[in-house]
Amino acid sequence: MFVDLANNLLKNGCDVEILLAYQSPPQLNQYRLDTTIPISIIGTQRKSRFFRYVSIAAWTFMNRNKLKDFDIIHTHLNDGLIIGLVIKILFCFTPRQMRPRLVFTCHMVGMAVPKASLLANSLGIYLFDEFVLMAADNFWRKRSDSKARSCVSVISNGIDWNVNENYLQTELEQFQKNSLLRIGTLTRLEPERDPVKFLDLFSLVQKNMDRDNFRFIIGGDGSLNESIHAYAKSCDLLENIDFKGLVIDSSEFLRNLDIYVSLNICDQTGVAALEAIFQGIPVVGIQIDKKYTAKDSDFIWSSSDLNCVSDRIVQLSFNENLRKEVHESQFKTATERFTGQVMALNYLERYNRVG
Repeated sequence: MFVDLANNLLKNGCDVEILLAYQSPPQLNQYRLDTTIPISIIGTQRKSRFFRYVSIAAWTFMNRNKLKDFDIIHTHLNDGLIIGLVIKILFCFTPRQMRPRLVFTCHMVGMAVPKASLLANSLGIYLFDEFVLMAADNFWRKRSDSKARSCVSVISNGIDWNVNENYLQTELEQFQKNSLLRIGTLTRLEPERDPVKFLDLFSLVQKNMDRDNFRFIIGGDGSLNESIHAYAKSCDLLENIDFKGLVIDSSEFLRNLDIYVSLNICDQTGVAALEAIFQGIPVVGIQIDKKYTAKDSDFIWSSSDLNCVSDRIVQLSFNENLRKEVHESQFKTATERFTGQVMALNYLERYNRVG
């Protein structure tokens, strides 16, 4: 997400610099970053979260003069929350026009995380000049509405994608897709992502389809890797499911699917679902917010009832024309509302509002 945002901010005339808490594998996303954008590494990845936060706070303090020169400091995740807190303390007595404006994007939406983590993130509403949510579930709706905070807003994910290259598939790939119906997802196998949901869904789908005609595919790795495999075995899924592990090239993974299953929060979806749509794959959503009622105008159809999601997948599986129709509608909406440029313009509006 940050790569597409940075690239498009640069295209819109902004001076951009990336601050990374620690070096991440370049092949995961940095290779797409414009080479003219400088990158600063704060420290090294540490197993201890406490010591990582301490090192981030220390780096922020030691580099306070450099940080003071920025007009906007836009942070993400818990590491960004620490940076924002330290900057807020350092410049609390500095006149507004002489200190950097703070923008925070909260990704902790719709996930099964401890209440303490959510409450800690919600403090950002008071620390930052702009507090941006990827989506608004019930927890965040209550906090933003009850406090009547004008600084809180929702900005949808957006990605850049070369559409012309996405449909160039080899004859072998086309044969592989047509020989078996492939239903899959990309996720982190971590407790907060609740990957068991996908296995429960696949188990329901399997009961309504001939086992010789489909494969389930899960891409992703994490601490639940062993337990997820064991759970798949208990659901009698092992013969029809492929675990791909950590996926480096998401485009290669996605273009071999026929149906992609996403996790949606209200009418918002994740980056991987957008990538699937730009790869030509129709998307069906598992709705995280159980109080949300799907609308016909929703970008991606979703339901919190796994039986309904299973029925929708089976319906699409037996109707190629319907899959094509669903994808064409999703693709049209994605190109209008969920591109990197649209996302960057929405953030620029927030930057200008606090500038």
